[in-house]
Amino acid sequence: MNGCINNSVKNLLVSPKFSFLLAALWMIFLYIMSSLPKLARYDTFYGQDKIEHVIAFGVLGFLLFRGFYPSICKKGSLVVLLVTLIIAAYGALDEFHQMFVPGRTASLADLAADITGGLLASSIAYLLVHHCPGRRIR
Repeated sequence: MNGCINNSVKNLLVSPKFSFLLAALWMIFLYIMSSLPKLARYDTFYGQDKIEHVIAFGVLGFLLFRGFYPSICKKGSLVVLLVTLIIAAYGALDEFHQMFVPGRTASLADLAADITGGLLASSIAYLLVHHCPGRRIR
């Protein structure tokens, strides 16, 4: 019985539905963070803000790739394109939303960093799946 529970949990954690749930929760987190007024902060280096965008939307890109990949795995490059388009749309909505948040501004450079993050993460996931024999995204 204990082995069945462990397998059920393992199957849930690697399921596309779980990846989509994590992606939705991550999108909610990003929305909440972008709803906060600009906090006083000091960048350690030039461009730190853009790297943060790449990482944040890279996480989303990876989660979305994991969710979509099993259903259309024969067209992995199509999954990368789909994920990138979703990231672009969500990033554009996020930048539009920030125009109405006090202390925030919309930025095409931020949107470009968002799209870059999603594209990089989904492309890396695609390369790991297709160019490493026996490799699976978990």
